[in-house]
Amino acid sequence: MSAPTTAHAEKSKKQIAYEMLKEKIITNQLAPGTMLVERQLCEMLNSSRTPIREAIQQLSADGLVTSIPTVGSYVSEIRYEYVIQLYDVREYLEGLAAKLCAINITDSQIQALNRCWLNMNDDIRTKEYDKLFQEDSNFHQNIVNYSRNEILQTLYAPLSSQIFRITFLTEDRADGIVRSHDSHLKILQAITHHQAEEAENQMREHLRTSKMHHLKKMAPHLFGTTQNGAGQ
Repeated sequence: MSAPTTAHAEKSKKQIAYEMLKEKIITNQLAPGTMLVERQLCEMLNSSRTPIREAIQQLSADGLVTSIPTVGSYVSEIRYEYVIQLYDVREYLEGLAAKLCAINITDSQIQALNRCWLNMNDDIRTKEYDKLFQEDSNFHQNIVNYSRNEILQTLYAPLSSQIFRITFLTEDRADGIVRSHDSHLKILQAITHHQAEEAENQMREHLRTSKMHHLKKMAPHLFGTTQNGAGQ
């Protein structure tokens, strides 16, 4: 009995290290380009080296860490071109997800999606922006989940962390998400009324606006403006 117990404990240590490092990267507590020194991470997370090493490998598979042989591992950079490519793919995936969601969603799932939108409403009113970021992410993830398309869900999974990370990088005061709240409502209404094409169109328009907002925040000199746009 001791071997399975030990294995379970080790698995938990790996998962804890992974989740803690992932959160620090996504929220930019570990900024892009930061070198990941195992000894320092062990001290930071109160962990031994094996769970840290395996967590870094998993984060590398997620695209959140870049590892170079003989050099080391560092938090991956977020390039302007990468945001364009990510949002191009995201627009098609989530557009399809919204369409399928409108077709397949149940009454209880509609209620859950509506609660998510209402929670965002409350977070905007109370200016609890960390909670707002999470609820915004939940709203989009739920739509993907409710699509009932397992292949779509599998393709979307590795993108979700990068999406959340970009949001934290550019939404310094959550302006974008606040401004995009009305478009979330339009998506929700189309899904609630099972209007598949409208749900897809609203989601794609929302994400095109979101992409431009992030790009303007990352490189305002390319647009000749610093004005805020729309959120996740």
